[in-house]
Amino acid sequence: MHGLVIETRWAGLLDDQDCLLDRSLHILARTTGVPGHPITLFHPFAILQDQLDAAIKAGGERGPCSNIATRLSPPDKPLHIGYIGSYLKEHALALALPELFRRHDRTKFRVTLYIAPNPAGETMCNDAFHDCGIEIVSLSNLDGARQAERLRRDGVDILSDLDGFLSQAPLAVARHDPAPICVNYFGFPGTCGRLHDYIIGDARLIPESAQSGYGERIVRLPHCYMPFDGARPISPIPNRSSAGLPEKAFVFLGFHSQNKIAADAFASWMRCLREVPESVLWMLDHGDTHRTNLLSSARHHGVAPERIVFAEKLNNKDHLARLPLADLYLDNSWFNAHTTGADALWCGLPLVTIAGETFASRVGASLLHAAGMPDLVAGSPDEQAEIAIALAQSPRRMAALCTHLKRAVRTAPLFDMGAYTHALERAYQAMAERARSGMMPADITITP
Repeated sequence: MHGLVIETRWAGLLDDQDCLLDRSLHILARTTGVPGHPITLFHPFAILQDQLDAAIKAGGERGPCSNIATRLSPPDKPLHIGYIGSYLKEHALALALPELFRRHDRTKFRVTLYIAPNPAGETMCNDAFHDCGIEIVSLSNLDGARQAERLRRDGVDILSDLDGFLSQAPLAVARHDPAPICVNYFGFPGTCGRLHDYIIGDARLIPESAQSGYGERIVRLPHCYMPFDGARPISPIPNRSSAGLPEKAFVFLGFHSQNKIAADAFASWMRCLREVPESVLWMLDHGDTHRTNLLSSARHHGVAPERIVFAEKLNNKDHLARLPLADLYLDNSWFNAHTTGADALWCGLPLVTIAGETFASRVGASLLHAAGMPDLVAGSPDEQAEIAIALAQSPRRMAALCTHLKRAVRTAPLFDMGAYTHALERAYQAMAERARSGMMPADITITP
């Protein structure tokens, strides 16, 4: 019941905070043995506590960890950092990581990328990883226990899990004591319960008020939790006509996955179209059912179907090239644009986000603060529409934002992967120092 299915079938319930759907989802999150997958708790009605309860019940507790302090590399030796993931070929996270791997300090860290089997049983990774100067190990045909055994044998000090509950066998390796320290990093936008020692975040993403919604101890990086690869190739920018866009219209962009489009956000986008004459909304084409639902909902909001333009899916370098054809990115509510949002800012496209309470709904705020654009963070869909409409009606302000982004690509913390990598490495060192001293994991804040 995600996205526009809610919009078309449950429209009368969306404004009722005590509705049956709302109560049912909260009960589901707190029921012993939650059916399905914790990622289903990334819906508009779930709160942090729901997500934590679901993660703990689905993943359980981390198994006993033996001899943590003595298993760690001594302080005068490089820390062995293992990254493990199964979505390392075409997934967005795979496109964001290579520059981090290239920049790791080899005098202080040994870095290994472990490729776990994907849902099809394959162990695949993006070609860019082979040029990063790191060791790459395939864990083909190994179950969680045998994966953990391999990591222990390799002497991994800190394991950064890039999958979390994204994987088909959620967190299987973390249950088997694979490393002295386990970290929930980047791939899964939320808590994984108590199967990791730490989760990597930042102050905007996980404010202190949200602390109780996470089973891990929280590492707050100085600016944004998200890595970024600024060395990816980009094709020449096409013209609007080749993308099916009107040449002179104001183009709002909404390149969100079909199962992440929230009804309240879509209502905000439709308000933008109604109040900005001749504007269009540019969206990804996910097939006939998706288009039918979108256009039906647009009519419900009083917007003509021709005001929505659909874009085909492209390879990454062509996708990046077309982003500057739009004028303003309209973010989703309960699940913000993540790597797609960072890509848009990198390509000079301003983003207006909606900040919620959960991890997945605060990524846009993290991105914009790290890009020096906090004024584009809205607290509600209505506020998003007000900001976006005001910008669309002010060419001067839009030009200023675009000028700012051109500078930000060179100067903003969001795109400074040298500083980002150093901050993450300091976090790893702080984790190891605590463990060597026999101390339990604790929240860590890395200052700039």
